Amino acid sequence: MESDLTDLRYLYKYGEYVSDCEIDMANHLNSLSQEEIDKMAYTYTNGYKMGFENNNIDMSKKKTVNIRYRLGFERMVRSAILQFKKMGLEPVLYRAAVLARQRKNFKVGYYSSSPNDQYDYDHRYDLALFMDKALTDKLLVNARMAYEHYEDLCSDYAGPACIEVFGEKDFKPYSNPYANSLSDKQEKLMVDYKSL
Repeated sequence: MESDLTDLRYLYKYGEYVSDCEIDMANHLNSLSQEEIDKMAYTYTNGYKMGFENNNIDMSKKKTVNIRYRLGFERMVRSAILQFKKMGLEPVLYRAAVLARQRKNFKVGYYSSSPNDQYDYDHRYDLALFMDKALTDKLLVNARMAYEHYEDLCSDYAGPACIEVFGEKDFKPYSNPYANSLSDKQEKLMVDYKSL
């Protein structure tokens, strides 16, 4: 919130890979007026709010919202943070985790573009190396304990507010015969785990 976003060196403070995509996006947003940035953020935050209203969900009981975005959008995110706060929601931002048990390149948090999409695709099922019933049972026990311990925080959570990226070149992966894949048994274990 305090960084000088006109000095693009701030992008490197995240510790993430920074490509031309992130630099170009930050430069583009820096070329816009604050009024334009605020309007973009309003479309995002008000759309989030309207989702609750359209589904007859009382947002007044919620206290936090998780902003998920790709680096380069910081000017708009800064404005969105202020707008979410006016709605009574405290934004929560964190770096997308890199986990072997993370499937299909799904990133949760703030992140940057990948330097090698094929590498990410090839490693999407690395958990096949160690996934078994004992591990799944342990993950389930720990997840339940965490949900119970943080029950109040979970009930206050309004959910994710995602800023989608578009206009990128299509990535057409090829199936590497040496890449890991889940067995049928491991697929069932993952379904059980994800159903928590």
